[in-house]
Amino acid sequence: MERAVARYSRVTTPGVIADALALAFLAGPWKRAALVRRAREVVAEEPRWLVPLVRHLLARFPDAPNDACASLSHAIQRAPAFRRGTALGESELRLVKLVVGEPSMGRRRWPVPPLCTTVEMAAWLALTSTELDWFADIRGFNAKAGVSALHHYAFRWVPKRRGGYRLVEAPKSRLKALQRRVLHEILDHVPAHEAAHGFVRGRSTLSCARPHAGQSVLLRMDLEEFFPSIGAARIYRIFRGLGYPELVARALTGVCTLRVPASVVEALPRLSFAERYDAVEIEARARTRRRLSHRHLPQGAPTSPALANLASYRMDARLAGAASAAGAIYTRYADDLAFSGDAELARRAQRLEVLVGAIALEEGFRVNHHKTRIMRRGQTQRVVGLVTNQRPNVPRATRERIEAILVNCLKHGLESQNRERAPLFLETLRGRVAWVEHVNPSQARKLRRLLAALDSGVGAR
Repeated sequence: MERAVARYSRVTTPGVIADALALAFLAGPWKRAALVRRAREVVAEEPRWLVPLVRHLLARFPDAPNDACASLSHAIQRAPAFRRGTALGESELRLVKLVVGEPSMGRRRWPVPPLCTTVEMAAWLALTSTELDWFADIRGFNAKAGVSALHHYAFRWVPKRRGGYRLVEAPKSRLKALQRRVLHEILDHVPAHEAAHGFVRGRSTLSCARPHAGQSVLLRMDLEEFFPSIGAARIYRIFRGLGYPELVARALTGVCTLRVPASVVEALPRLSFAERYDAVEIEARARTRRRLSHRHLPQGAPTSPALANLASYRMDARLAGAASAAGAIYTRYADDLAFSGDAELARRAQRLEVLVGAIALEEGFRVNHHKTRIMRRGQTQRVVGLVTNQRPNVPRATRERIEAILVNCLKHGLESQNRERAPLFLETLRGRVAWVEHVNPSQARKLRRLLAALDSGVGAR
């Protein structure tokens, strides 16, 4: 439904005219006659380039670009008829009236809540408009705040097992509650690619590893800094693809992404003496700083895993196609990529490795080639921590380590094995046993007996 906002009668610039035309074009039906009619209300003395411009836009956008005023204005300014007409000064550019339409949702393929304005979004999240601006942090004020109490996240540098550091970005309680609502009421309705098994309901490490069981060759690859590699622009396109208007999509993106304050980035622990002369490590550090200094998916937010899967959808589709062409099977669990196949893949494994690296790079990711492994049948083949030579199994060393901890707990007490002083150590042990039982119930029988004996002993005390 269109409405006139204000009337003018002054000469202006092509950019202002393009913005006004974009508003008018999006204020009603996306039909040639209606577009021309609304454009005539905006500019004085109908210019000769108006009808060719409308024809050009209909050819480029068969359907109305829902609430994409900035994009449509850019397209108008680049249209040959508009550029030629305004450059030659065929007529005086006089703005007569602004015609603005009410924001609306685009086509919804999934049952996501309809949020047409940021006011509606704020009400949906039980916030005021000012609070929504604060949490979305569109202008980046939070990243510039020097006081940690003003930050929406708690930051902590954690060492990786194989060297280097990872930044854990944990949202504070109120922002985490907002993100959980976005996750459960919006993102949970949008399916990930069938090759994605991490953070997807009904899928697990077992479902990721099972297709690779008993294969002749296994190619395993790893993506470098998976979450920080996904920038805000890709998240914005996801929300726009769900039908949300520009302002709402921008606010949702702000709630789900983060730009790390410079003080936190600079707190990255220094390189060791040996690493100071490692050019690869120095370059990796520079990439880490660049990624964290721009808006990205925070590693610790409830929404990040689901958004990462959606942002990786096209990469998953391309990698699945490349794997199929090479006679292979492809699955992904977060940043772990796995390809397996028969003797045909054994001959093509190195070429597939190069192709996967190229596809990942084109999709905005980077393969960590130091972690790439090609494993033949005679070697221990592992996918996401499970051995897949015959059927998915927990590695023997892992089972024996869990068994040894349980036995020592029975002999010397629970706290004797809690070397890291974990507050819920017994629950951690239960989780490990449940994981083994989930993968292979027969291998977990002895562990279950030991855990039951430990439970009864704890209860007796």
